[in-house]
Amino acid sequence: MEENFYYYLHILVIFIIFFSFCLPLYILKYTFVIPFILYLIWVSFNDCPINNLHSKKKKDTKEPVFFIHHLLKKYVDKDITIYKSYDITGLILVSLVTTAAIRFLYKI
Repeated sequence: MEENFYYYLHILVIFIIFFSFCLPLYILKYTFVIPFILYLIWVSFNDCPINNLHSKKKKDTKEPVFFIHHLLKKYVDKDITIYKSYDITGLILVSLVTTAAIRFLYKI
């Protein structure tokens, strides 16, 4: 039950971040730094702190199971590496901040 809670919490956070650039400009000016802050937290903690709360290890190895990597492996490419999933995550977060900046510049 606890694992399901953290799984859905991760999904909720991803949707909030992904659709945050759609917010009105008066709200977006306070929230567009969230992707940067999250990435900074991930770099500081070496992973998402929520993952550290319920660190799940693979049964055959001692490697941790990373949430985003797991999702990309399941829905995008079964042979994706952990480094490629980090690159994709970084690209998405930078794209969201760039989209927010463009919205500020052109008042879209």
